[in-house]
Amino acid sequence: MTISVLDRRAPIEAATTRRRFLTGSALAVLVAGCGTAPTGSAPDPAAGSWSFTDDRGETVELPTRPTRIAAYDTAGAALFFLGTPPVAVFGGSPIGQNPNLEGVDLTGIESVGEVYGEIDIEALAAAAPELIVTAFDPRQSGPVFGFVDGPVFDQVRQLAPIVAIDGTRDPLEVIGRFEELAVALGGDVEAPAVVAARQDYDDAAADLTAALAEKPGLLAVAAYADPAEGVAFFRPAPSPGLRQLQGLGLSLVEPEGGSADINEDFAGFFFDLVSLESAGKYPADLMLLDSRYDPAAMAGVATWAARPDVAAGQIVPYRALESWSYQAYAGDFRTLAEAVRAADPDLV
Repeated sequence: MTISVLDRRAPIEAATTRRRFLTGSALAVLVAGCGTAPTGSAPDPAAGSWSFTDDRGETVELPTRPTRIAAYDTAGAALFFLGTPPVAVFGGSPIGQNPNLEGVDLTGIESVGEVYGEIDIEALAAAAPELIVTAFDPRQSGPVFGFVDGPVFDQVRQLAPIVAIDGTRDPLEVIGRFEELAVALGGDVEAPAVVAARQDYDDAAADLTAALAEKPGLLAVAAYADPAEGVAFFRPAPSPGLRQLQGLGLSLVEPEGGSADINEDFAGFFFDLVSLESAGKYPADLMLLDSRYDPAAMAGVATWAARPDVAAGQIVPYRALESWSYQAYAGDFRTLAEAVRAADPDLV
């Protein structure tokens, strides 16, 4: 199986609806006709000039602080939970079914892209964004998250400047950068809701560490499994979320081999992909199964069923796509802590 960049960034259940693209002179008309904020929502000129330097080292300078933000789904969720919600989002799923927007109040947020890499330029222009926010992987060549080719990226840049945050750093560092951006956008990261979420994160992290200490010797493995494709075992080092769990005390299988260059061998960089016959290659006490996959789909695969973790029912959903909010990680930690406390740590 060949795993593309889209497989890593976009949800597997990406919508099949194709959006209409506008190019050339049509785009120019849209920019001219929709490039300003609707009446009553224009930035306050008294706010003064605004600038922000993103993690690519690119500085965006605007005459006033932007108030209308469009964002890639995970970036939009991060900003929402910091009190600076976007007016439009784009991603890889219908907005109401997008797991990256879990917990986000979608009221007033326009969906302008529901297939990864396909952005409805007309709808985006109508949303009148003053800034577009996304993330990127500095290890990869090519465009930032949410885009698959240069032309669409260039069209979007004609509507508003783009800020991109490095999504490969440890999750708290990424959240910290979104906090800096939120503050620059006028948000209050010391607001009661944010402070409470930060404390909840700390409490959930401490509880997970305590749960793991109660089960010394427990070994986990992260994977996705599909009867038509095989089993892909995640390498912890390239994955910020898995590194975070290791830092909290989780012992994870380290798959052998690996590609040193993500651009030469994307699948080999992130996974050890094996056939169904080798589903038992890395036995473990606890399976962290990519939540985009249904474990029931593997019920008829004998080699999968024979795994000690699977046979014991010690499977817990794992959010393979990062979601940069205290709320999302706290929920994940609690789910994992519950699974750890219920697990037999002596299966392997």
